[in-house]
Amino acid sequence: MKTLRFCSCVLLAGLLLLLSSSCEQSKIHPGVFPADKTVNIAGCKASPDPVTVKTGKTVQWVINDPSPNPPSYIIDFHGKDPTASPFLVNSTVGDIPHKVLASSGCSSANPSGCDYKYSLTTYTGSSTTQCADPVLHVDP
Repeated sequence: MKTLRFCSCVLLAGLLLLLSSSCEQSKIHPGVFPADKTVNIAGCKASPDPVTVKTGKTVQWVINDPSPNPPSYIIDFHGKDPTASPFLVNSTVGDIPHKVLASSGCSSANPSGCDYKYSLTTYTGSSTTQCADPVLHVDP
């Protein structure tokens, strides 16, 4: 009985250690796997621009603005969505990885159909400011 209790405690401790290390490595919400690609946002600019993501993989937008109160950002693909949009990226809450899917017009024979321009807009709660329009390129 003592052996079973000891093994259970060791197994539980190992599981907790594994979970805590994966949360620290991902720098995102606990329990969410890190994205395949990350777009950093600072000063109303997305980087890299364009970002290339294979279809079926994930991308995540992260605010990396050193200012003490960075704005939130609205990402909107305006109907030509490789991922569901619009959505809000907030420096406090963060963003989850978004699965990217190519539309029917995207193929290796038509690479220009794989470019998805999106709007990047700052949102402070009382006002919005339009930023430059970055591009997400889907690799079919």
